[in-house]
Amino acid sequence: MTEDLLDVGNAIVTEAITPNKTGKVRLMGLLWCASCSSNQGLQVGESVKVI
Repeated sequence: MTEDLLDVGNAIVTEAITPNKTGKVRLMGLLWCASCSSNQGLQVGESVKVI
């Protein structure tokens, strides 16, 4: 990743995100499709950093 990426803030996972499948996160009251840059999965309720 490059240093010029915009740090948007933290979101809460609302639909699990797996290594090869997008999920959903809630950021600033809105739902967004999301993916993870690592091979780890993210579970519902986890707080994640959005960039």
